[in-house]
Amino acid sequence: MFSSLYFYTFIIMDLILLTNSVNLSNIRLKHSIKSIKIIYDLNYILILGLSLKLCNYSAVFSNNYIYITLKDPLQRKVLKHIDNHINKLLEKPYQSFMNSDVIKVKNNKGYTMNDDIYISLNNIKEYNGVWKLHIFTI
Repeated sequence: MFSSLYFYTFIIMDLILLTNSVNLSNIRLKHSIKSIKIIYDLNYILILGLSLKLCNYSAVFSNNYIYITLKDPLQRKVLKHIDNHINKLLEKPYQSFMNSDVIKVKNNKGYTMNDDIYISLNNIKEYNGVWKLHIFTI
């Protein structure tokens, strides 16, 4: 007469990629109506965007943004490779997200100077014919 009730518990999981484990061939772009989503393929799971932990940096906090200068050569190198790879995948002009090794990140989490910062690179939007990658804190 009565059907069983099942309750599911959803646990929110943050998947943060290790900087040295990022493989450019796993980065794919998915075109949507107003933007392009970055998909990272782990073979058994697809992740929306690239989530990375930044440490060893200097930062300037201004309004809702953080201007991060990376001091770790490995992180700087990997992010430059990601930037160049995205540029190659796009057919239109692309504005690099790294200006003189400085990354502009939207500060959604209220980070302060002494925190490790977790960022997500997951959305590319077009502004006046130029693609720009949105990066924000998670």
